Amino acid sequence: MTGHHKFSQLTAHFSESRKAKIAAKTEQIKKEMAFTQITPSGEIALPPEIIDWLQLKPGDSIHFAISPDGKVYLEPAKI
Repeated sequence: MTGHHKFSQLTAHFSESRKAKIAAKTEQIKKEMAFTQITPSGEIALPPEIIDWLQLKPGDSIHFAISPDGKVYLEPAKI
């Protein structure tokens, strides 16, 4: 891209059916993803499905890693 534009500007010419498909896909993705919020003090609560998947228990430590492409990974820490 040669410049930055608001998403609303980029989609202004989309048909109503295309906008509806985008909205439906967005809702589907939101339902499939695990979301959480950061508190003002910087804390997060891991969603239950993540805790279950990683088999975490209260008191467990978590290791975070940032890959070269900017993705963040977490795994149970092996201490």
